[in-house]
Amino acid sequence: MRTTIDLPEEVLHRAQERAAQQGVDVNQFIAAAIAKEVGGAAGLKPAAPPPRSKLPTIRGRGTATVPNVTPELQAQLQEEDLASHNRSLGR
Repeated sequence: MRTTIDLPEEVLHRAQERAAQQGVDVNQFIAAAIAKEVGGAAGLKPAAPPPRSKLPTIRGRGTATVPNVTPELQAQLQEEDLASHNRSLGR
Protein backbone atom coordinates (compact mmCIF):
# COMPACT_ATOMS: atom_id res chain seq x y z
CA MET A 1 0.00 0.00 0.00
CA ARG A 2 1.29 3.43 -0.83
CA THR A 3 0.99 6.45 1.48
CA THR A 4 2.68 9.79 1.99
CA ILE A 5 4.12 10.91 5.31
CA ASP A 6 6.04 14.00 6.35
CA LEU A 7 9.25 13.34 8.24
CA PRO A 8 11.65 15.84 9.72
CA GLU A 9 14.68 16.09 7.43
CA GLU A 10 17.09 14.87 10.13
CA VAL A 11 14.95 11.76 10.80
CA LEU A 12 14.87 10.90 7.09
CA HIS A 13 18.65 11.31 6.79
CA ARG A 14 19.23 9.04 9.79
CA ALA A 15 16.81 6.46 8.37
CA GLN A 16 18.64 6.55 5.03
CA GLU A 17 22.00 6.08 6.78
CA ARG A 18 20.76 3.15 8.87
CA ALA A 19 19.13 1.53 5.84
CA ALA A 20 22.41 1.82 3.92
CA GLN A 21 24.33 0.31 6.86
CA GLN A 22 21.94 -2.63 6.92
CA GLY A 23 21.98 -3.00 3.14
CA VAL A 24 18.25 -2.46 2.65
CA ASP A 25 16.10 0.08 0.82
CA VAL A 26 14.97 3.03 2.96
CA ASN A 27 11.32 2.06 2.27
CA GLN A 28 11.97 -1.44 3.63
CA PHE A 29 13.77 0.02 6.64
CA ILE A 30 10.92 2.43 7.48
CA ALA A 31 8.26 -0.27 6.96
CA ALA A 32 10.14 -2.66 9.28
CA ALA A 33 10.60 0.09 11.90
CA ILE A 34 6.89 0.92 11.86
CA ALA A 35 5.95 -2.77 11.97
CA LYS A 36 8.18 -3.24 14.98
CA GLU A 37 6.61 -0.25 16.74
CA VAL A 38 3.00 -1.29 16.12
CA GLY A 39 3.49 -4.93 17.01
CA GLY A 40 4.63 -6.45 13.77
CA ALA A 41 2.91 -7.45 10.60
CA ALA A 42 3.03 -10.66 8.60
CA GLY A 43 6.20 -10.84 6.58
CA LEU A 44 7.77 -7.66 7.97
CA LYS A 45 10.70 -8.21 10.23
CA PRO A 46 13.32 -5.67 11.17
CA ALA A 47 16.30 -6.05 8.89
CA ALA A 48 19.13 -8.03 10.42
CA PRO A 49 22.37 -6.13 10.87
CA PRO A 50 24.94 -6.88 8.20
CA PRO A 51 27.54 -9.52 9.06
CA ARG A 52 30.69 -8.13 10.60
CA SER A 53 33.73 -8.30 8.41
CA LYS A 54 36.87 -9.85 9.80
CA LEU A 55 39.85 -7.60 9.54
CA PRO A 56 43.19 -9.23 8.86
CA THR A 57 45.49 -9.53 11.84
CA ILE A 58 49.20 -10.15 12.12
CA ARG A 59 50.26 -12.42 14.90
CA GLY A 60 53.29 -11.36 16.87
CA ARG A 61 56.26 -13.56 17.51
CA GLY A 62 56.24 -12.94 21.25
CA THR A 63 59.11 -10.46 21.36
CA ALA A 64 58.65 -6.88 22.48
CA THR A 65 61.65 -5.52 20.59
CA VAL A 66 62.71 -5.62 16.99
CA PRO A 67 65.72 -7.90 16.44
CA ASN A 68 69.05 -6.21 15.69
CA VAL A 69 68.04 -2.89 17.27
CA THR A 70 70.57 -1.34 19.59
CA PRO A 71 69.45 -0.43 23.10
CA GLU A 72 70.03 3.25 22.28
CA LEU A 73 67.77 3.09 19.22
CA GLN A 74 65.13 1.15 21.19
CA ALA A 75 65.14 3.85 23.91
CA GLN A 76 64.80 6.58 21.28
CA LEU A 77 61.87 4.77 19.65
CA GLN A 78 60.14 4.44 23.02
CA GLU A 79 60.67 8.16 23.74
CA GLU A 80 59.23 9.09 20.34
CA ASP A 81 56.23 6.82 20.92
CA LEU A 82 55.63 8.39 24.34
CA ALA A 83 55.96 11.91 22.89
CA SER A 84 53.53 11.04 20.09
CA HIS A 85 51.08 9.57 22.61
CA ASN A 86 51.28 12.69 24.78
CA ARG A 87 50.69 14.93 21.74
CA SER A 88 47.59 12.95 20.82
CA LEU A 89 46.26 13.52 24.35
CA GLY A 90 47.02 17.25 24.17
CA ARG A 91 49.72 17.17 26.81
